[in-house]
Amino acid sequence: MRQLHRLDRGTPPFSYDLSWRLAFPLYSGSVTRDAALEACRRIRVPLGARCNAEVVGILWQDAQRASYFCHPLKDRLFPIRRDLAIPVRPRFYFVKDGAVHIFWLQPWKTFDLTEEQLGILASVIKQTFAVDDFDGARLYLLDTSADEEDGQRSPQVFGFDDLPMLDDAALKGAFDRFAAAYDAFMAEREPKPSRPRPDQPQQGLFD
Repeated sequence: MRQLHRLDRGTPPFSYDLSWRLAFPLYSGSVTRDAALEACRRIRVPLGARCNAEVVGILWQDAQRASYFCHPLKDRLFPIRRDLAIPVRPRFYFVKDGAVHIFWLQPWKTFDLTEEQLGILASVIKQTFAVDDFDGARLYLLDTSADEEDGQRSPQVFGFDDLPMLDDAALKGAFDRFAAAYDAFMAEREPKPSRPRPDQPQQGLFD
């Protein structure tokens, strides 16, 4: 509930959306490192510009290891219950050594998920995307968090076999707890103030 309230208030001072959007062109080779870094420099929040540039540097360096055939992936919903589902957004997959790898970026410098939370993340990705034509697909989770000792980013790559996967019962139990917290959050959430309407009607797109 605390995390939901924090996110609802917009507490994070910046996002890594740019790093996520640049991952596909960096791995597919359609954008240069300099162009990607220039995009980071345009972020108005200095901390956001610096942190996104750090992640972009890691993405570019990791992408230099091989020439990947990248393909976009559309969002899919992971159902929690009939009235509640969460979007899962890997953004793209690539083919390496004849195998499909579902890409996932963990861009936060301070990233302290518990073993169960890592298992939840990997299990949701697997159940949502490693199915049907992608049955047997692998996970390529690039973690860019910092080393606890020196505070410098120390990138690692994790696959499904590296993470503690949850069975259906354990996954249901975890999301039952989330659903209960979400319901309590919605009951406490104060309505957002309505934005003032403009005095003059805005011009239509094709006017």
